[in-house]
Amino acid sequence: MESWIHLHPNGLKSQFEEFKEFGRRSKEAGYTTIMIRFTNPRGYDKAAAKELIKYYKNDLGLKVIPEFKLLGKSQKTYGAKFVKDHPDLFVGQVIDPYAKYEGKPAFDSLIIPMVDEHIKLFDNPEYFMLGWDEYDTDNIKKIADRNGKTISEVWAGTLNRVNDYLLSKNITPIIFGDQLISKQLAKEGNPAGYPADKRFENYSAMHGIYPPQSKTDMIEFVKDIKNRDKIIMADWHYENEKEYPSIDYFKWLGFKEVIPVTWGNDGNMKYFSKYAADKGSTKMMASVWHYSYHPAVRHLLWPTVDNSIIYFNNPDMEIPARPKVSALKDGKPIVSAKPGETITLNMSPAGENVEFEVYPAHKMLREDVITVKGNEWKIPENAKEGLWTVQGYSKRKDGYLLHGMIEAGLLIDPTPFAVKREKGSFISSDFSKCVSFGEKNEYVLLNGDSETNFGIIEDNASIENGAFLCKQGGMLAGRSNSDSDAMSKDKTVMVEFMIDKFPGEEQEWAGILTWGHYGYGFRVILWHKKLYAQIFGDGNEKVYLISKGNLEEGKKYLAVFNMNDKEATLYLNGVEQAKELTSFQSEIPVTNPLSVGCSFEGKLRKCFNGKIYRFAIWNKFVDEKTAGR
Repeated sequence: MESWIHLHPNGLKSQFEEFKEFGRRSKEAGYTTIMIRFTNPRGYDKAAAKELIKYYKNDLGLKVIPEFKLLGKSQKTYGAKFVKDHPDLFVGQVIDPYAKYEGKPAFDSLIIPMVDEHIKLFDNPEYFMLGWDEYDTDNIKKIADRNGKTISEVWAGTLNRVNDYLLSKNITPIIFGDQLISKQLAKEGNPAGYPADKRFENYSAMHGIYPPQSKTDMIEFVKDIKNRDKIIMADWHYENEKEYPSIDYFKWLGFKEVIPVTWGNDGNMKYFSKYAADKGSTKMMASVWHYSYHPAVRHLLWPTVDNSIIYFNNPDMEIPARPKVSALKDGKPIVSAKPGETITLNMSPAGENVEFEVYPAHKMLREDVITVKGNEWKIPENAKEGLWTVQGYSKRKDGYLLHGMIEAGLLIDPTPFAVKREKGSFISSDFSKCVSFGEKNEYVLLNGDSETNFGIIEDNASIENGAFLCKQGGMLAGRSNSDSDAMSKDKTVMVEFMIDKFPGEEQEWAGILTWGHYGYGFRVILWHKKLYAQIFGDGNEKVYLISKGNLEEGKKYLAVFNMNDKEATLYLNGVEQAKELTSFQSEIPVTNPLSVGCSFEGKLRKCFNGKIYRFAIWNKFVDEKTAGR
């Protein structure tokens, strides 16, 4: 299996040596090709980009492919400032190829020159990735309407023109496939003419309609894409689907080649690789996205680089157990230690050699890292007081990189932390009697059996008068491997809250209590004036439980939802609510499994404006009345 890897070198100049290391480790792992998107080409350092490309090609012998976003996500191609300063050229983030710029249509004055710039920078590459993912389909329709064109002329027509340009230069175009996939593929007589496949009723990355509120489905125009036999399809899916019918669909459409694209999830890497191999695929691509540069998730980079290619070449390999990381003193687990003290860091299971990274858990960012080789760590006398994160890495004989972590799980303080957590729940807090500490009382001891010991209060949230007061900010808790994997099909969630103000039209929704990374766990959110519980199951299955009526400001609510393998039920103040399958666009927290009063994702804050009195999560089915007590 030929293995490619996808890189976004944000912060190119400041992290140049790290991106060189990325190339070296990718080469050592066995990748042959790196696809690169230099975000915001009007702002990146072209000299540094040229030097990095030269290093990858000449020093490492890697094939290097450019990527830019052809029609949508224009802020990533032309720069956010350029998009803002030229509103006549864009509808949202979609460029209008017919709008005039410097006296000529944008297709000729912006799009083709940007293609030429990349061709020159990458020294006449063999392939060229044009993006074509997650474009706002209603905005494409608006561009068509204002120019007296059809949607197909704007969407497929622009792609066809650029493809023809690349093919005339003997460059093979590549596009992502999500905008060519729709639920309509599950029905007979769908616009693509594809034989109905029920697997598309519940499948990931189906963005023919995007976002879900859009009224325009691009599957209507898939067959207007010309020269499909000369275009490579990069088919990305990042969830564990077990089966990936889009491979069959794209082969049926006649694309030159289908390259499946994975991202960091062992189940996804294993089963996508297996399905692709069974269907005759000869290439796979690993994406690392923001793992390569964002300090909140940078620790996931090397496990993704090292392990993706192992699954590509051996998809029948069993998924390894995720290691547990802990801090010990005299052989016993601890949650706190003193500066200057020597403690044991443990990861199990592990290979022969173990290396740890420890660093302060400030905003969960991987900064000021101390590397510990082996298991003994003498804490520096001047170690910053507060919560610390411990990451563990160990490579198996087959090259698989084991990784474990406990984030914000170790308190370093001169005074030992003697308070014990109350057991019984998986994780919980009653804000009328919780233990808070820290310079600004920003840390909260969480109860329960989980490995998540502490919560961190962010921004302007606070505990006042027996309630967690949210307006701007909330509380988040760190990640650990066992906690991330612990949420079973049987679960019960309780949260007691009061709404001070509903989300406005611009925000639409607010996170009250959310658990799990992208596509996993559950979300309890306020959507306009209704309460939603969104529960993720296997693959791309979702259950939505919705309040029957609108909620009221200034009223206290006790919400309980419980779920087993047969049913899922939401109660609000003791009354059973509605079940409904619905779609809505929501930015789901991807950096922290537990968010209280807010949804944390980078700089995004979907803040709940109100009070949360208590919450509890059980990793088992608990009846509604017991949970409410």
